Amino acid sequence: AVEVSYSLYSEEEFPVGGQTAIKNIVYEYINNLPLGKDLIPTRLYGGIYSQVSGMQQLSIRIQVIPSSGDTPVPGSWQEDPIAVAGTEFASIEVADVTTIEV
Repeated sequence: AVEVSYSLYSEEEFPVGGQTAIKNIVYEYINNLPLGKDLIPTRLYGGIYSQVSGMQQLSIRIQVIPSSGDTPVPGSWQEDPIAVAGTEFASIEVADVTTIEV
C-alpha cells in the first residue's frame, strides 16, 4: 500500500483529477519495476512532481499488505525501501494508493 500526502502550492493550480493522476503514477511506477527490484518510495517523487502541478510538498509512505484491498496497519507505514526478492515483482492496485491533502 502507498500513502501520498501533499500540500498545495498557492501559485499553481492543482489539476482536476490530480489525486487520480497521483494514484496512476504510483500504480504505473510500481507495476513496471523489473523482477527483484526493491521498492524505494523516494523514487516516486520525481514522477509525481513532474506530472501533477500545484503541489508544494509530498510525503510518501509504504507498507506491505497481505492482499490488495486489505486495510493498511496505521503503525506500519514506512519511508524506507521494501526489499523485493530476486524471484518476485513489486505490485499494487490503484485501490491500494491513498492520497491525502494536508
